Amino acid sequence: MQGYILILDEVMNVIDQVGISKDDLNVLTSTKSNGEEPMITIDDKGFVHWNSEEYFYGHFEQIRNLANANNLMIYENTAMYWLFPVSAFRGFEEVYVLTYMFKGQIQSYYYDLFQVDYTYYSVAKMDGYYKLVDYIPLHKEDKRHLRELIQIYHSAPTDKTNLNKMGEKHSAFSKSKLTNLVGNTNQQKLLKNNGFNFYHNKAKVPSNEVMWTTFKQFEKRVCPKNLKKQFVAVTARATNDYANKSTCIYFANRYMNPITKKFFSSKGVRIDEELFALSELLQWLFRSRIRKGESIYVYIPSRRMRTLLEEYLSNNL
Repeated sequence: MQGYILILDEVMNVIDQVGISKDDLNVLTSTKSNGEEPMITIDDKGFVHWNSEEYFYGHFEQIRNLANANNLMIYENTAMYWLFPVSAFRGFEEVYVLTYMFKGQIQSYYYDLFQVDYTYYSVAKMDGYYKLVDYIPLHKEDKRHLRELIQIYHSAPTDKTNLNKMGEKHSAFSKSKLTNLVGNTNQQKLLKNNGFNFYHNKAKVPSNEVMWTTFKQFEKRVCPKNLKKQFVAVTARATNDYANKSTCIYFANRYMNPITKKFFSSKGVRIDEELFALSELLQWLFRSRIRKGESIYVYIPSRRMRTLLEEYLSNNL
């Protein structure tokens, strides 16, 4: 009513899986409340409605509160999701989301789910000022400066060891594959050695110039030598704290949570898994000094992730 404009610096967390077991879900959907209805019912859009007026305190308080706020959805009686109230966005006169490659990010799928209309714009420097201009598609962007600044490690014929060999399979370095890898002492040691070999012998930089990542649960298990303090979360974005880092090591292969993907797909929302992975990789890489227009050297043993980056830089996506 006051004509406020919302400006978001980067996307926000608009959906979270609620921790509840399948057995507890069955209890909520089958236990009768008020003698007739079960404690919760699900409408034709998937929203959860709380029916028990007699329930005040207990294990399901959070579920009750989220359901009463109309912020809760269920996917096939196997997963429950909290969603940021879309009415909050619709309450503003205008909303600007300042991000890159929005179509690969979960907030865009959330907008599609709730049929929120949005328009893409690009930013251009004109007459000394940055201005919004007509959208430039990803494959038409001028990425020559990025191709010059980003050096990607590839094995040379003179190398005794191919540091990328561990990541040849499409799913290599995903969470499930890394779980198997850290369970093998020899492979775990080899990966740590490969990381050290890259920055110490290939890049020839001190450890304080390195930033590296993997999924949080594997951080201590695969940390290369002397890089304990150089870890940057795989989900890092919107920070300048690592703008001095020249060397990047990426021990990850990004996929959307499969249940979350099925949840969106079941609602008719198309997910671009490759664009999601690329978007997450670029957000992480741009924590480094490339954000200042300085060159970086990148080691990405996952063939899938490395290929996505190369295709992006070559305007083949």
